[in-house]
Amino acid sequence: MPMTSEQSDPTNQQLLTTLLQAVTGFAQTSHQLGQQISQANHQLGQQIAQANHQQNQKIDALADQIAQANHQQNQKIDALADQIAQANHQQNQKIDALTDQIGKLSESVTALNLGLDDIKETTKQQAATAKIQAENVSHLIALWGKAS
Repeated sequence: MPMTSEQSDPTNQQLLTTLLQAVTGFAQTSHQLGQQISQANHQLGQQIAQANHQQNQKIDALADQIAQANHQQNQKIDALADQIAQANHQQNQKIDALTDQIGKLSESVTALNLGLDDIKETTKQQAATAKIQAENVSHLIALWGKAS
């Protein structure tokens, strides 16, 4: 027997009700999933922000350590530069003192050479005088030998 519209209506009505319930359930599930995704995204955003903040703090701490190490190295370099400058100054003073001593020694050697030249001249004069005196003595001896 063919179905009449009255008989099919309750079946259609049931199907429509079931479909409406399914769509409503789907909408509720979809809404709940949307809320869960939104919450998860919010939590992830907070975790990422917190991780970024922690990383920034670590980077800042490392930057501070590097700056401090650089400052300490610069202080050491400055101290070494001061020591080198002081040692260089002391070496220059020693070189100046040695140069003065060499100058004085050179003057002394020059004076000694002049003194030796005077001694040579005096010795030559004394030798010439001694030769003349020896000749005179020889001449006197010869004259005395003839007179005797």
